[in-house]
Formats: sequence, structure tokens, C-alpha cells
Amino acid sequence: MVVECRTDDHATARLLGPLTHSPTRLLLDAERAALAALHGNCLTAASVHAVHDQQAGTVTVHATVLDPDGVTPVTTAATGPATDPAGTGQRAGHQLLDAGAARLLAAHP
Repeated sequence: MVVECRTDDHATARLLGPLTHSPTRLLLDAERAALAALHGNCLTAASVHAVHDQQAGTVTVHATVLDPDGVTPVTTAATGPATDPAGTGQRAGHQLLDAGAARLLAAHP
């Protein structure tokens, strides 16, 4: 479980902090960073899934942008240190854009 509150509400953040499952938060941060790099929203035809390898100390982000016409998806995966899940997610998002996802997203906003 991940619990969020306003960033300026420090008292509530201290109370809710123990309820947050750190491994889940790590994955959430990676996935959200990938979608943010795409400037995605609820209508974006994209999928992001992060996996944490505790033994290796890494997080891998698998991401796809789907062609709204159903023809060709653009996929990628990025692996980085578990200490920087957002950086790995951003890299995955930018890899998608570089691989052609920007064209798909622009064609069908």
C-alpha cells in the first residue's frame, strides 16, 4: 500500500509514513516517472510495469506505448539502481519517445 498526502502537510506525512510499503513505493515512483516522461494521462495508450530485483539492487521498467489504431506498439525496458527508480522510469519513457512513441502520441492526443 502507498499512502499519499499533500507535500506541504508534514504532520500528516509523518503519521501516514509507516503505512507506506517501501518496495511498492519504489515501483510506483518508477512507473509514474515513465508516464510523466511521456506526458501521459488517463487517455494515453501506454503501459508501464516495474520490477524490483532486491538481490541485484535494481529496478527494471517495462514500458509500451500502443498505436491507437492497433497496428504497432513501441516497447522498451530500462534497468537501473533501486536507489533511483524515478531516473530509471524517466529513461524508459525517453527511450519510448526516441523509438517512435512521440509520433504515436502526437497523432492521437
